[in-house]
Amino acid sequence: MFSHQYLEPHQVNSFVYCKRKWFYQNRLKLQIPNENFEIGLYVHENHWMKTIKRKNIYLVSEKLRLKGICDYIIEENGIQTPVEVKKGKCMAEKPYKNDVMQLLCYILLLEDHLGLRYTHGYIIYVGSKRRFKVI
Repeated sequence: MFSHQYLEPHQVNSFVYCKRKWFYQNRLKLQIPNENFEIGLYVHENHWMKTIKRKNIYLVSEKLRLKGICDYIIEENGIQTPVEVKKGKCMAEKPYKNDVMQLLCYILLLEDHLGLRYTHGYIIYVGSKRRFKVI
């Protein structure tokens, strides 16, 4: 199905969240307007950049046939750790499954790119001001 293309982490997120939306965007190539995207850009540029060192890191893996842009990478004890920022709220006790799958894709990309083993990453929900450590 993806023999000549790369799968992107946001596509994994969309597929897990809503298979119909994924189909419209990725198979029919329809653009679905989303004001949340614009809000997310504002949040990334103005709020979280004060605390996170690197942003929008493009990663690609020939081996995994996976590519994507990781929102942020922070350094903890000399180790680069991926951070996925969501503008929405998460009122659950744990992060949403589709967001976890997207973060795991970025972890796989970083492992392949840097040759390191990662133990965790973070998902930040701006709307509810919550941060989850994903192991």
